Amino acid sequence: MLELFAHIQNAPVHWYLWMNMLGLFNFGAVIFARHDIRARWVVAAMIGNIIFMTLLFKQFGYSRILGLSHIVFWTPLIIYLWRKRESFMSHLWATRWLYAVIIVNTLSLLIDYTDVIRFIAGERAPI
Repeated sequence: MLELFAHIQNAPVHWYLWMNMLGLFNFGAVIFARHDIRARWVVAAMIGNIIFMTLLFKQFGYSRILGLSHIVFWTPLIIYLWRKRESFMSHLWATRWLYAVIIVNTLSLLIDYTDVIRFIAGERAPI
């Protein structure tokens, strides 16, 4: 996992900041997980994502296929959160955070689906 983080740290500044923002928003689930089941699902998806991405990295290195991990865990998470949006907690900060997770992870998925398609099409160079 440390080698993967080293690659992330050496990424161009805009990608480094983007990946840190993704981590921050998803890790924010820990704050709300005690009181909200939806936040617990975000934590579960985050843990699954970390494990799967580590396995992908060991197999394929720092390549576009790493986006598959987000696709596998975040696509169902976003669908779940979107369907449950009417029942978001009345707490203002939790509601804002849940919508932010939906937006940030959906934007990431747009990049991830593109990256995985490019990988399948034969673009295997490290990113």
